[in-house]
Amino acid sequence: MGVTYDAARVREVADEAIRKAAQAKDNPADLINVALEELVRAECELPGYTTPDEMTKKIRTEVNRGFFALVSGRVDAGARARSARLLLVDPITRRSEYDGLKDVAQAASLNKFKGRLAFLHELDGLGPTEVWLEGVPPGKIAHFAGEARVTDIADLRKVLDEDKRLTLIVSTCAARSAPPSAAGSATGSSTSPRRLQIPPPASTSSPRSSSPHSRAASVGRSSGTVSMSQAPLHSRWGIVCNRAAFVVSA
Repeated sequence: MGVTYDAARVREVADEAIRKAAQAKDNPADLINVALEELVRAECELPGYTTPDEMTKKIRTEVNRGFFALVSGRVDAGARARSARLLLVDPITRRSEYDGLKDVAQAASLNKFKGRLAFLHELDGLGPTEVWLEGVPPGKIAHFAGEARVTDIADLRKVLDEDKRLTLIVSTCAARSAPPSAAGSATGSSTSPRRLQIPPPASTSSPRSSSPHSRAASVGRSSGTVSMSQAPLHSRWGIVCNRAAFVVSA
């Protein structure tokens, strides 16, 4: 079959594959799969699971530390002090400003919109996060931000690696201040709304075609779409049900 076993060759091929993939990926399982695929392509006998598992842990840590050092080296002393204040817990509310970074957006209203603008303004005051994260792949930024979101404030303060702690905070701020389109591109996904197309009903010469229900169904016949604002009030519920059925079936 042409498969050969050479321990040194196996480690060399796996190391190169994992190190290259770790520049954009962070999930250990994904990195191991990349290494196995490359070993099969190179016609090498697959090693035991512990070999690629240990190599993945080691290489992934080295690559991430490189990104941590890169970001940390760009942050000045003033920005470091501002980021440190995010971790201070208010003795009354028992919350920190960092906890506000992880709050889920609430229902849209004018007051909440103004609060959101003030919140984004405060994030901008931290510093140019996009400049600090330049050169870090979007997938890595998304992973660092995700790790920070699931990390409790007490656990984050226990992170001994200051470069890592700072990078997690910067990534979280960048993810929260990014527009939805940019957030979608970081994960490689896009969410463009689909417009419901409702074909116009067949024409009929019956006198009943002039009833309110038939007029509601023929709204927007020229464009092939039904506008909720143009339809009569008594027929809007039917349009809503049709749209809900379309979304479920899609």
